[in-house]
Amino acid sequence: MMKSAKDSHTKKTIVRKNSPKVIFKITRQRKEHINNLADHLSFIAPSTTFGEHSFSIENLAKEWRLSKYFKKQRNKKNDISYFLSNVLRYRKNTPKQLVMEIVKRGMQWKANQGETVQESLLSEIAKEMAALGFPIEKELSALEHPNPSQLCPPSVAMINAFKALPFYQSVLQDDIFNLFSSGQYNEAVRKSFERFEKLVQDIHAAPKLEYGKDLMAKAFSENNPSIKITPCSTQDEINIQQGIKFMAMGVMMSVRNPTTHGDRKQMNVGEAIELIGLASYLCKLVDRRLV
Repeated sequence: MMKSAKDSHTKKTIVRKNSPKVIFKITRQRKEHINNLADHLSFIAPSTTFGEHSFSIENLAKEWRLSKYFKKQRNKKNDISYFLSNVLRYRKNTPKQLVMEIVKRGMQWKANQGETVQESLLSEIAKEMAALGFPIEKELSALEHPNPSQLCPPSVAMINAFKALPFYQSVLQDDIFNLFSSGQYNEAVRKSFERFEKLVQDIHAAPKLEYGKDLMAKAFSENNPSIKITPCSTQDEINIQQGIKFMAMGVMMSVRNPTTHGDRKQMNVGEAIELIGLASYLCKLVDRRLV
């Protein structure tokens, strides 16, 4: 008697891991509130940071053992929105305490930059949290505002010297000049290199969003670059292209990334002018690229 194909094969038992239980459904309306909340929080909290012990949403996720809910997205607002959405979905008792911790640390982060978090922003955060079912207005009202760090604005002579320098138009905009004039040198430098990075992103136009040193390595590569500074037909021209590539990669790692962290000591006026000048120089190189 022949065994059927069914009998001749041993049945395999497939063991599936239980998926985490969703306890908070993200509806379209709730998603809108989460995005609004992320937008407000992005003003007082960086999503990622250069230092392992510096304040950021990513490091806070590690500290609270919530790293599996954080994943880098297209920008800071999307990073925070993605993280909050996941925490809301799976952690019933965490969202309220988490947002309060972000706000408390964010207030100190802004104070380190010489700024005070406005009550109007705290009210908007409370409004979005209440819409999601987590009232925190009372707790936010009870928070003490840390004293902002004392800034040292530049002298009139330095401001006039800054105005007279031939900076690239897209770098020297009113907001950067205002930051510099008020003594917020780190933020002025950060914005300058952020604009350089955005300029490169727009020209490079990669299929997926790239940023930082990886973006610079590809955009200024000596092998089929999207931003060609030289024809790359001789060794000297290849060397120049490589030099610009390494310079662009270096400033992303040594200047742009560190200045995104509000816990870094404020640089002096001379260093700020030099670095904004470097961002301006790199923007000019991109503007003069070979087409």
